[in-house]
Amino acid sequence: MSEISWLPESMWYIIPILASITMAATQALKTKFSMNSVWTQVTSWIISIVLSVGGWFIGIAPVGEPTWLSLIILGLFTGLTSNGLFDLKTIREWIEKLFSLKPKV
Repeated sequence: MSEISWLPESMWYIIPILASITMAATQALKTKFSMNSVWTQVTSWIISIVLSVGGWFIGIAPVGEPTWLSLIILGLFTGLTSNGLFDLKTIREWIEKLFSLKPKV
């Protein structure tokens, strides 16, 4: 683990792996139970956090010796990635909204 960060360095290559597993599991559950988009996202968030914490407990996610907060953050980043919030279109829209704000006079 880096001295300047409380997040494990291995987190950056674990997130895509966990996000792929999360998306596959969510899609399987979505087709089996006919979930709508809101429940699909909630299921994806739950699966991503469970995979992050559970993966550390059983040793499949080599994240070093993280704090509980860094495991939750790992789950949140995985959830963001698997729900599509880190795609280029969304980030572009956020930047456009940020620069289109006008100060109140």
